[in-house]
Amino acid sequence: MRPRYLVPLALCVLAVLGGDACKAQDDQPLQILRVLPPAVGSAGACGGGTEFISTGVLDLTLVRLFDRGYVLFPVVLNRELSNTASNGGVESNRVTVTGADVDLCFDDACSAMFGLAQNEQHFRQILYVVIDPQGQATIPVDLIRATTAQKIATANAGDVTALVTLKMVGTSNENTVRSNSMKFAIRICTSCLVNDIGACCRPALNVGLCNPVQDAVIDCCKDSSGATICPARQIGPASCTASDAGAP
Repeated sequence: MRPRYLVPLALCVLAVLGGDACKAQDDQPLQILRVLPPAVGSAGACGGGTEFISTGVLDLTLVRLFDRGYVLFPVVLNRELSNTASNGGVESNRVTVTGADVDLCFDDACSAMFGLAQNEQHFRQILYVVIDPQGQATIPVDLIRATTAQKIATANAGDVTALVTLKMVGTSNENTVRSNSMKFAIRICTSCLVNDIGACCRPALNVGLCNPVQDAVIDCCKDSSGATICPARQIGPASCTASDAGAP
């Protein structure tokens, strides 16, 4: 096992004996660089987008329709340098990301709200992602899980802000490593992302993200029974005029 922390610890002891303040060393290899919203990739799967975001939105009306939670894609860097040249051609400075620690709070005290258990507000999502030295990985993380989002929706929460702290954890050279902490705010609302276009007479122009409950407006319509359809689509022409379908 590589003695990653012995030298900083020795320096720290000497500083204390000398009367100087002791400061933790910045020797963790993992770093969250930025976070991305979901987007449809080339293979049709939901992956990370290209534009980073600093805050998010979760619509409880859409949560009830799609049974989804809030997903974010942190871009994680392994800051280690390759050691193959000095290690007999073997690379031992890879980092295996094994989890994401998520703390979900709705007030300064992080007290439970909306009937959520403590393990729904503070949890570790299990992951397995290997990052080479100086490499990056875009990793999906459920900041608000689907079951948690449904509980908040059932509680009929009004507009409220969820404050999320995210930290990636993993192993490198048999040591446990952790990333910097990332803070992220999610506005939780009801129908703020829903654009109601009326009867289902034309397809949606705004189709939302590949995780449709978050961050982007989506066009929705009402079918003949009054049910909400998202994204909107043309169900039948029987009750639609040319104007309803978008004709001048």
